[in-house]
Amino acid sequence: MIDKFGWCFIGAGNIVKRVMAEMHKTNGGYLASVYSPTFSNAAAIADQHGAKAYHTAKEAMSDPNVRAVYIASPHSNHMESTIAALKVGLPVLCEKPFAVNFAQSQRMIDEAKARKVYLVEGMWTR
Repeated sequence: MIDKFGWCFIGAGNIVKRVMAEMHKTNGGYLASVYSPTFSNAAAIADQHGAKAYHTAKEAMSDPNVRAVYIASPHSNHMESTIAALKVGLPVLCEKPFAVNFAQSQRMIDEAKARKVYLVEGMWTR
């Protein structure tokens, strides 16, 4: 039996729709929780994919089915969301651009190293 892998998405924009179209092709990945500052956007994505929408990122990351976090929010929020996920021990796939500057990138990398939690930038190429 395949062990299902629940994702928390922080952000509910167009990139989430594209990622979900590909995730449905996998045998184990699924959307477990989603957060967006606009709750109706999170609820729409959650309803479409059988997930749960949350009013805060912290609640979405705390969903017991979540095993990793996909940061798909505007890049100005990447560092805050990434560090929050790393602090609770969740691996992070952070959409590009990774951060707005080198200092933010370094803080994110340092946090991942200190906690020994996986962190990677999501970069799609054609």
